[in-house]
Parts: sequence; C-alpha cells; structure tokens
Amino acid sequence: MSKLDVNDHLVVVGNFGVYQWLVLILNGMLACLFGMQMFVTVFTHATPDFRCIQESVVSNSSVQYDNQCTLNSSTAEVTIDCERFEYDTSIFTATLATEFDAVCGAAQYVTMVNVAWMISEGVGSILGSYICDR
Repeated sequence: MSKLDVNDHLVVVGNFGVYQWLVLILNGMLACLFGMQMFVTVFTHATPDFRCIQESVVSNSSVQYDNQCTLNSSTAEVTIDCERFEYDTSIFTATLATEFDAVCGAAQYVTMVNVAWMISEGVGSILGSYICDR
C-alpha cells in the first residue's frame, strides 16, 4: 500500500484554478457580510451620555446633570427621580436606550435585548445548518 500524497491527487483532480479562486473570494465576501451583523449591537445597543431634565425643580430653566438618574432639589433636602432625559447625540443619533429611555432603572432591558439577540443568533445558526443539510 502506497503512502497518500496530496500532490499526486491534485495532479489528477486539477490545481487551484479560476473557479476555486472565484468560490473562495465570493465565500469570503459573504462571510464578511454575515459578520457585520454582529457589529450592529455596538451601534444600536449603546447608551450615550444623558442628562436629567426636571422642570419642576427650577421653574424658569431645566437643571441638567451628566449621567445621573436623580436630582437634588436646591430648595429642600430631597432627591427627585428624573422625569425626562436628554441624550448626547454627537456620536449616536438614536439607539435603544434613547428611543425607550432605557437608562437608570431600565438599563437592564438593553442587556436583555442583547442576550435575546445572541440566543437567536445561536439557535438560528443551528437550525439554519440543519435545514441546509436536508
């Protein structure tokens, strides 16, 4: 029995030709496109800097603090929860956090969406590979 030599078999079936290069390039481009969907969470699940806006604290103007969920009233020793938030839109114009005010007490919802996204990616890849093999 002779030893298996890959080069001998390549001579029989043919070398790495134009078709193989075309398949390699197209599959590589396709893999890059599918990989980009993993980066979408960087942009859609980000929480930008926010400011608490509470118009009832100061009647003429709104008091703003960076990344704080409560305001300390200047007239009384009371901490007031924020009613509205204003977001820094210099980097991201709209994210899940800005659209649904998912900051402070609701910040865990963005994490839950990210977990659901990853679970669906895993289940989809397993089911998709099973369906493709049929």
